[in-house]
Amino acid sequence: MAVRLKDTNAKPYLPTGRCLRVALTTWPPYVDGVNPNYTGWCIEMFDVILEELNICHEYLEPPDGLWGAQFPNGSWFGMMGMLHRREVDVAIGPFGVTLARVAVADFSVPITATDHAVLYRRPQIEPDLLGFTKPFTLVVWAGVLASLLLVTSAALGLLGLSPTPQRSEYKDTDGFYRGSPPSASSLSSSSSSSSMWNWLWGYRALLGQEVKSLRGGEGARVLAGLWLLVSFIMAIVYRSNLKAMLIVPKVRVPFDSLEELVSQRDVPWTMAFGSIVQSFFESAYEEDPESTMGRGWRGRSPLLRNAKNIIPTVMGGMAGLYTRHSSTYFMGKDFSEHGYCRLALTRGGYMAVQHSMGFPLGSPLKHVMDDMVYRMMEFGLVSKFIAKEMANTSYCLLPPGREGHIELRPLAIGDFLGVFTLYGAGVLGSLGIFAAELMRR
Repeated sequence: MAVRLKDTNAKPYLPTGRCLRVALTTWPPYVDGVNPNYTGWCIEMFDVILEELNICHEYLEPPDGLWGAQFPNGSWFGMMGMLHRREVDVAIGPFGVTLARVAVADFSVPITATDHAVLYRRPQIEPDLLGFTKPFTLVVWAGVLASLLLVTSAALGLLGLSPTPQRSEYKDTDGFYRGSPPSASSLSSSSSSSSMWNWLWGYRALLGQEVKSLRGGEGARVLAGLWLLVSFIMAIVYRSNLKAMLIVPKVRVPFDSLEELVSQRDVPWTMAFGSIVQSFFESAYEEDPESTMGRGWRGRSPLLRNAKNIIPTVMGGMAGLYTRHSSTYFMGKDFSEHGYCRLALTRGGYMAVQHSMGFPLGSPLKHVMDDMVYRMMEFGLVSKFIAKEMANTSYCLLPPGREGHIELRPLAIGDFLGVFTLYGAGVLGSLGIFAAELMRR
């Protein structure tokens, strides 16, 4: 739809006899809506320019709806193709400027700068079968096991070096042996069994069980005192950490950078077809397939062609490689519709770019619009237009698990499966030992 001329005075940098032809494609938050009711911060910025130029205009979308990249034969598609073929006077874009694009079109001064990030479905807190092992790291668990084996070996050695009591097994209330040496018939099987497993007091102390007897002399007492102190500290720390993890559970973030994304295989990823991301990743693959971007291109899923499919695609379990501006916008839009954050964005960024408008090579309109862009940036209009499109985004920009929920997550059955599995294994082991003792009798 063309807006009629307000002033017929000829201007050398404007087309004569027709309206200004403007190329654009819908990709929020830059441009959204349908012709002629477009919205977005690029449209608001361009409306200011059109009002200053006082000229009619018509918006044209490329048939494929893409920014544009180069075919192997050298031709271009999308908005870049329209500029290359001089079918339009200006393309709003906004475009990330590359050497290949500069060869076929001119670009305005940078309007804004951003980087790219990975947009993905926000992970939720889920029951963890091995959650009871998480209070300690693997190194700490290995240290506890090694210490326990060392203490047990020392206790067994001290037991072997200690003299065998020659008095009766009867003890008075002070724990001292009294009376004459016992006969063979007076020794019970229970006391014999207790002496046999006396060196396992280290396990009992670590598990909080009672240690009824201790043999091995003074060395065993010193060793037992040190181990009881260590066991007490480990039990307190373990219990405290486990309680904290249940009260304030942590969410496992699958990745937080591009490098981590391409190094995993649980979450597939995609990118916008005909975008600067595609150009960079494809070039990186041709130069070094094992680079981060090269692996990103090699492991990609089918490319995305329509911005309307971003949220359904990401919620379907696929990560998206888009500009931080676009990703932040879609996070805020989804939050406004559902009332909670369903999307997340990596804090680690990559491929910083500056966005500009595009012109055919040698266009005199470039210098005029450069001056207007400068003035709008000085007055803060561009920042104002961008901030307007980024409402309801700050809350969802918090890392997953730190949104500040006021309600605690109710524990599910899966939260107890690990502990009860361990308990069941202990019961089965005890039954096996009990059955073996019965068979011995």
